[in-house]
Amino acid sequence: MAEGGRRRLSVLYPGLAAVLVLVVGAILARTTFAPDQPGDELSPLDRFYRPPVPFTAGDPGDLVRREPVGRGELAGSVFRVMYHSRSLVGRDIAVTGLVIVPAGPVPDDGRPIVTIGHPSTGVADVCAPSRSVDNPTPELVNRFLARGWVVAISDYEGQGPPGRHPYLVGPSEGRSLLDIARAARRLPSAQAGNRVGIWGHSQGGHAALFAQQIASSWAPELRVVGAVAAAPVTSVLEFLGASGFSGTSVTLLTVAGYSAAYPELRPEQVLSDAALAKLDVVDHQCLGSFGARLDDLDPSEVYRTDIARLQPWRMRLDENAAGATKGAAPVLIMQGEADQVIAANTATKLFARMCRTGQNVDLRLVADVDHGGIVDQTADEVADWIAARFGAEPARSTCGRS
Repeated sequence: MAEGGRRRLSVLYPGLAAVLVLVVGAILARTTFAPDQPGDELSPLDRFYRPPVPFTAGDPGDLVRREPVGRGELAGSVFRVMYHSRSLVGRDIAVTGLVIVPAGPVPDDGRPIVTIGHPSTGVADVCAPSRSVDNPTPELVNRFLARGWVVAISDYEGQGPPGRHPYLVGPSEGRSLLDIARAARRLPSAQAGNRVGIWGHSQGGHAALFAQQIASSWAPELRVVGAVAAAPVTSVLEFLGASGFSGTSVTLLTVAGYSAAYPELRPEQVLSDAALAKLDVVDHQCLGSFGARLDDLDPSEVYRTDIARLQPWRMRLDENAAGATKGAAPVLIMQGEADQVIAANTATKLFARMCRTGQNVDLRLVADVDHGGIVDQTADEVADWIAARFGAEPARSTCGRS
């Protein structure tokens, strides 16, 4: 990120620039991005992400292709996969990700699966985390593998294969997470059963909450035992308004993602001419690389009109607020009180909203922990909570408790 961009983030939201560099940089620094090449001269890595032509129809979770890849820091056998899913309008689409298989014995009912929602990387194809075997949270993933669980990490719709990722569109994220769990069950070496836990951080926390919410209707054959949302995006509209970088990066990602998901939404309804001229950056670069391109775009110049007052934009943003509908599985929300990206009060409001629906939900606020630190600081606690759910222990709801 350019120095000027870092200065502006620091002024708008103290400490945010450092957090953004640490969280997003951890992903991007571990990921090798190979640009598309002219004609058919694609690298083997790029070729993996191009769906076959013709694209033979399949059910959600059916494998299109798979390949073993190096382990990196992960203590399991790693497979890059492409699998079938569905867009919001029901179109058969290809989604990619990683499935990591642990060593050790296989339970009689198959290995449990933990499906993971990753934090924001961007909306471009090259921002898919599966392009590298290295993972931004290897310690957490290895804790899951050590317990004998298969780990499935979706890139989300539109990251990897051609197409624009519907950024922070909850049902799209949720389908991607559930369908890669289905794909893991179709991977012979995984020997996976139907018990599924869900974990996600930041954008991935938003994805985890929606996966839990739609699981019983979208993937009824999966026995989703619980979902963990670490520092989740809750209200997309509130996230846009509260984030110090909302005037540039996140606004462009959200406008691009929502216009990809909903045909009635058009970027020119929301963005100024100056911002529209920069919008193409999202299709070619990832979040950690936006700074230099956006440095001369002042946050006050981004919007053409107030998105909170513009229909149908406001309706679609409100639809994608997490926690509005009760899901069947219990939820654990982990939130750092020192988080400068996702404010702790957004988690408390999410908790209250979920309690009103009758959701079994437990909110745990962690003192002196920031946005990136919530993952490692709570890893053992989270793994124990998921293990208890796989063991059929009842989950504690803290609704109504002081």
